[in-house]
Amino acid sequence: AWPTGDELRAVAGADATDVLDVVRGVLAEVRKVKSEAQKGMRAPVGRLVVEDSDGRLATLRAAEGDLRAAGVVETLELVPADAPRVIVELA
Repeated sequence: AWPTGDELRAVAGADATDVLDVVRGVLAEVRKVKSEAQKGMRAPVGRLVVEDSDGRLATLRAAEGDLRAAGVVETLELVPADAPRVIVELA
């Protein structure tokens, strides 16, 4: 049987949960922009800018490859900022 989500989180620890939360939030914004533009989810993102705290950006760097693949992101810019913001420019 496959492990439950709680079992996986217990093994992976809090860091994995943090990564998932940060990536999930960014991908939600990417999906929203694609949906509003009536584009498919595999439509490429020419430029994705994520502005956030240094800690959250470091967390995001841990999953940068997965984020790029899931969002079909060509250029990713991670910018330290006081307030979080995601800018999505479709290709």
